[in-house]
Amino acid sequence: MTEKVALICESGHPRPCCAFAAPQALGDWTAEALLQCLQRGEQEVRLPCWADLGPFSPAAGALAVLRAVMEVVYAHPSLRSLTLLCASPEELAVFRFQWNMWFAAAKPPHEE
Repeated sequence: MTEKVALICESGHPRPCCAFAAPQALGDWTAEALLQCLQRGEQEVRLPCWADLGPFSPAAGALAVLRAVMEVVYAHPSLRSLTLLCASPEELAVFRFQWNMWFAAAKPPHEE
């Protein structure tokens, strides 16, 4: 199922005006957006995501988002692809690090 997920940098999506008290709340909010796409019948979803919408580290936010959306991915095998759209190269790096640590089927080599 992890092969269905891609992370890319794509700016231009409006930043939400909300803040979450805990990373899990951010993850749940993002997963709800994914579920709404699935309820509309979308099977190839492009979803903006943010890691820093609260008083927690971006690493914690990215991990919470990835955990929450992966639960949805595993529960909905009809989903063909999920592309998570990160607003900046820095945010993409945070998401990729968490992805590679916890979800990637093959780990990339570490930079020296």
